[in-house]
Amino acid sequence: MHAYINYGLATAQDNASQGYTDFSKNNWLLSIDQWCTIDGLPSNFSNHSVMLTSYFDQAVSSLKSWDNRAHSDGEYAMAMLYGLNTSDPTTTAAQTANLQQAYNAIKTKYSLTDTQINGFYLSSLNSTDKLPGNCND
Repeated sequence: MHAYINYGLATAQDNASQGYTDFSKNNWLLSIDQWCTIDGLPSNFSNHSVMLTSYFDQAVSSLKSWDNRAHSDGEYAMAMLYGLNTSDPTTTAAQTANLQQAYNAIKTKYSLTDTQINGFYLSSLNSTDKLPGNCND
């Protein structure tokens, strides 16, 4: 998801540098790109905020489809939540609070507790069949 969002942001930055600033046309992602690019939002904050508020349910559905529904919606949600409550050192207190609010809303929606999430991460991160990568930076 970072790659998809970052591609859109790079395209938006390139367009803005060439004088194209009408982000209201072509596709819905452009308005998000404008919000992130023109407002100069920290990358992890803006990416994670968009993932939590705009892409999360679609990502859970994608995992469920890819995995042939072998796990619960809560497990897919916990997998998607990994690292999404982290942001950049330059993120303001208000932005951090907004990110945490969006993160908590997902936890509530999927009836997840911190204990469940931490247990899931401990068991999944020690698994030999996990995907590589780290979203905590």
